[in-house]
Amino acid sequence: LGGGKNADRALRARWLALHGRALQALGRAAEAARSLAEAVRLDADDEQALQALAETRFAAEDWDGAYAADQKLLQRVDPNDYDRLLPVHFRMGRVQQEQGKTRGAIASFQQALAIDPEHKDTLVRLCEVYAERRQWPEVIECKRRLVESEPNVEARCKLLCEIAEIHEQLKNVRGAVDALEEAVELRPRDHVLLHKVLEAYQRADAWAEMTSVLDRIAEADKNPQRRAKYFYTLAQIRRDKSHDLAGSAAAFEQALDEDPTLLKAFEALSRLHTQMKAWKPLERSYRKMLHRLAGRATPELEYELWCGLGLLYRDRMNDDTSAIEAFKMASRAKPDDARVRRILAELHARRGSLEDASDQLHTAIAQHPLHAEPYRALFRLYRDAGKVDRAWCLAAALVLLEKADDEIRLFHAQHNRRGAPAYRDRLDGPTFMRAIRHPAEDLVVSKIFELLLPAVRASRAVTMRASIAPPPDIPWQDRATTRVPLARAFFGAADVLTIPAPRLALRPDRDGWLIPVATEPPSTVAGRHALSLQSPQDILFLVGQHLSTWRGDAHLRVLFPSTKAQEGLLLAALKLGRSTAPLPPQLEARAIEDARSLAQYLEPVQLEGLRVVVKRFVEGGGQADLKAFARGIELTAARAGLLLCGDLPTAVRSFDDARLAAVGIPSSEVVADLVGWFVSRDHLELRERLGIGVDRPRPA
Repeated sequence: LGGGKNADRALRARWLALHGRALQALGRAAEAARSLAEAVRLDADDEQALQALAETRFAAEDWDGAYAADQKLLQRVDPNDYDRLLPVHFRMGRVQQEQGKTRGAIASFQQALAIDPEHKDTLVRLCEVYAERRQWPEVIECKRRLVESEPNVEARCKLLCEIAEIHEQLKNVRGAVDALEEAVELRPRDHVLLHKVLEAYQRADAWAEMTSVLDRIAEADKNPQRRAKYFYTLAQIRRDKSHDLAGSAAAFEQALDEDPTLLKAFEALSRLHTQMKAWKPLERSYRKMLHRLAGRATPELEYELWCGLGLLYRDRMNDDTSAIEAFKMASRAKPDDARVRRILAELHARRGSLEDASDQLHTAIAQHPLHAEPYRALFRLYRDAGKVDRAWCLAAALVLLEKADDEIRLFHAQHNRRGAPAYRDRLDGPTFMRAIRHPAEDLVVSKIFELLLPAVRASRAVTMRASIAPPPDIPWQDRATTRVPLARAFFGAADVLTIPAPRLALRPDRDGWLIPVATEPPSTVAGRHALSLQSPQDILFLVGQHLSTWRGDAHLRVLFPSTKAQEGLLLAALKLGRSTAPLPPQLEARAIEDARSLAQYLEPVQLEGLRVVVKRFVEGGGQADLKAFARGIELTAARAGLLLCGDLPTAVRSFDDARLAAVGIPSSEVVADLVGWFVSRDHLELRERLGIGVDRPRPA
């Protein structure tokens, strides 16, 4: 095909045209266009090659090239050869449509339609151009022509629906209705069409026609969801047009029987009963709805229904007993909703059940420790019941949160006390773990570390911190004779918390607070910062926070502050308690070695206890979050300090940000925990047990 200089020009043109058509048939449009263009250049009179070139460029979306080829083709094609002219005009219209030349596109499409008024592709594209130009009457006309020429019933219905939609946009409701009626005549059992015409009748206020369509739907439709919509629409007509409220309520119930998830029907039914003040029927409607949705409703929906029923009992039917049961069910569906708990508290209080009322509000505060409203409600509850110390604790929390009104601030100020509390009792270990321990402090891991601590100390795994240990010439504080406020508070706090007090040495020449020292017997060094404290509350918070970390499980973490070291001890304990416990291969050898080292310092009874606890740990999944455990220990220590000092602002002001940040606790979390625990039932009961409430007389 390349040919030589003397090759016959016409022969080359024919061969190039054949080559181009072959490439065109293979779908290689770009190559075909090059061959055909060369063929046309060699033989400008070859109409077939020119037509093929126009088609190929069009297929390749070479719009300028396709348009130029079609223009040349128009000059050569016989004006009466409509079969060849039609595609040329159509392609030229399409090219101009793609190029955004809508006026030229319309002209070309009109020329194509002049040849064939029913040419479907041209009508479709002309509709698109008119729609782009927002010439809606012309769009409707084109679609009407498509309807007339379309043999397929489904396609005709679709076009009629599109026409109806355009009429709707033009606010021509009657035109939309006419188009949809025509579609329904074609497909009289088409549910979608029936519903569309139903909606159109509604917009046209054609209530008689609506009734007719609804009857047809009722006869033909067996689908529960669609039947529900039918009943819902019927209920609306009865309510709004026929003013038959009882009939409307019955139709809404029928809709919900068919489809309980049609919530707008229930909302309308509820409003209808409320309008008629028909409280007993409304109660039955709520009960029916809950029965329909049993096992199917989302927690949110179940919550809303029970709340609605509870409000009905409380506000309309004056039935507190039933209201309480309904709100309890709502709380079960959504346990963290403080609003429902406040309502339950009010209802219980009205019936004189202080315990049940306070339970609800304590739970709400535990779930949302920084939300003020449950605090206010619980404050009023305790104040009105004469529980002065409990009310004062609530007031103190609100004052700290800056959510107290004048009445609450006055109550707080009137009952506020300064100075060190006088403890009338002491705590035992189980009470500490139940009432003060933070939930993040895993009980099983705590027990493992507690059992392991004596062996760790005896094995001399922990060496003395020489830099802070007291030199030989500094005496240990004698709890019986010391006059140092810090030392007196230190030993007294240890008695209250029932924690064996370590030896205490004073180092005013050293910076620091209270520092545990790994000696035998255990020791604490008080640095300059600790000895400089003047306020009894500040001192008590510090010693309470410190002594809490001398509990067996907590102190092991103090001696081994790194998570990696704690993990090593936990793995050794697993091997001691269950030698067959599977461990990661890279940790197995070290765990076995540590276990052998510690085993010689464990008494048989301790070893047996370790086996029991390790068995529980493994059966519980064998996983421990030691970072969360460390956070729990620090929060427990802050709670212990708060209990001893009895002053929430002191505790919030005094906790060590750096110490808590080291275990990943932001200060906001500490504040939330301290405030929530300060007003918790556990803390309030501890204050009563220790005799440190503001309503208790001061000792003489």
